[in-house]
Amino acid sequence: MTRSELSRLALHDLDLLIATRQLPEVETRARVSATVSVLCAHPESGQWVGPPFDGARMAGVGWGWLCLLYLYDEAADVVSIVRCFDIRTRGAPRP
Repeated sequence: MTRSELSRLALHDLDLLIATRQLPEVETRARVSATVSVLCAHPESGQWVGPPFDGARMAGVGWGWLCLLYLYDEAADVVSIVRCFDIRTRGAPRP
């Protein structure tokens, strides 16, 4: 099965989103974990993202506005979560 990695930056993003959006911490982390599990089972299921994030994909996390930006290394069979974003914000990745 595909392994997953969560970058320090993605963890920081997630902590910041939980704090600034006043999200329920346990539920939010559970939703992220569930999304990562789906990505491990189906790593190519996310939408491709355009510049400046070429080569990355994004996947929604239960709420319509929270997404994970990730890379899939097929040779190593690893999904790397790079960032967590509120797609309503400026600079967020777009499909």
